[in-house]
Amino acid sequence: MKMYISGQLSVLELGKLKKSQAEKGISIVASNSENTAKRIELLVNCDVIYFIDGWQYSIHSYIEMSVAQISNIEIRYHNADN
Repeated sequence: MKMYISGQLSVLELGKLKKSQAEKGISIVASNSENTAKRIELLVNCDVIYFIDGWQYSIHSYIEMSVAQISNIEIRYHNADN
């Protein structure tokens, strides 16, 4: 499974997330590019989009959400209580 991460992650956080999810057979995809087309290109090749805390403050995340909905990509949200 390929999972696209939407929201801001530090390089260290992304590395930890990739390692923990790889053990579950999940490949993590993320982009810090300001190029919306590049982000969409990565997203449409994923099975799931995962919105991390603070995604609401990113215009890119709103665009990614729209693309995911149109493309029938599963949408998941980080739950801070977990």
